[in-house]
Amino acid sequence: MAGMIAVCIFSFLLWGFSSPEELIMRALPSHRAVAGGHLDLSCSVSTQNFPIMWRKNGNDIAENCIIYKVNGFKCRKSGNTYHLIKNSLSWEDRGVWTCSHGPKTKKSIEVDIIVPALVYPLILRPVQLKTDPYPVVIGPSSIQSDVGTGRSQLLLPGTGSRRNPFDMTVSNAPREIMLECVTTCSSLKPHIQWRSRNSSWTMTLHPQTESDFTALDPPAPTDTCLPGLHAIRERVRVMCAPNAPTRSNNGLVGLNRITCQPNHGSDQDLIQQALSFGPPVDNYASTGVLSGWTAADYETDECGPKRKHLEACVFVLCSARVHQRTIWSDHESHLLIIFSTDSHESV
Repeated sequence: MAGMIAVCIFSFLLWGFSSPEELIMRALPSHRAVAGGHLDLSCSVSTQNFPIMWRKNGNDIAENCIIYKVNGFKCRKSGNTYHLIKNSLSWEDRGVWTCSHGPKTKKSIEVDIIVPALVYPLILRPVQLKTDPYPVVIGPSSIQSDVGTGRSQLLLPGTGSRRNPFDMTVSNAPREIMLECVTTCSSLKPHIQWRSRNSSWTMTLHPQTESDFTALDPPAPTDTCLPGLHAIRERVRVMCAPNAPTRSNNGLVGLNRITCQPNHGSDQDLIQQALSFGPPVDNYASTGVLSGWTAADYETDECGPKRKHLEACVFVLCSARVHQRTIWSDHESHLLIIFSTDSHESV
């Protein structure tokens, strides 16, 4: 009898000091996800004695696979593991997600949603005359002239596409244009990179400062951003300078592909991967690219939806009568001798 009592006491002690049920929570592919991408929250327990409760920011949203407060999520059960899955994440999905098993066992993961800055088509803005302090409001097919004495408008031939670039070689075309880059709402504040590339070199363009923007400018087509999101606009002023192109004057020679691209820093690779393999993002027709074009209509290096709107670009044509040119890199400069070429040479 005493032996049986001892066995019972020993068994009770083993039960009392046994380890609690193991609860494991994971976020795949990562707790940092890109808006529009995929997220799989899983919660598993070695032996399920209670329902698995899901919470977001402390609010109950699901029990086991019964979802009652979160839109867009689906649930899947595999053994003792429950998965909350969403294939098109939004900014509102960020927060602290918790799964619990019983009154004392719970695990939490803070989910961070990255909303990348996509770009709209580049916008032409008026260039202020040196002889007239008032900029001219321009129509969709004309641009302010920087020559002459008045507030006249001159037609800028072309649409900005590769097959029909803005042509600044004709006699009555402006010699300078202003381009504006506007981003969609983003959770980051990326640095905007401006570049110009022709058949001979690639050059970094220097943007205007905010103080260079005039009060008469029409508003940029930015979205109304949710709290915590920001839209950015930035401008660059470029000029044809076939005889003396310099880094300071953003001088252009020949056929140039001008791009604006948000740089998201350490998150750039994650964003590019998510947009490359994830669902399509909204399409904004690029400058000069017709909305009805198919893939066959795009020439090589055209500005179009195929780039997922991580950059916007236009083509600008200037004269190519230059015989020497200093080109720059981040660390050094080189003198490049260039012979006169056809202005339409491929970039």
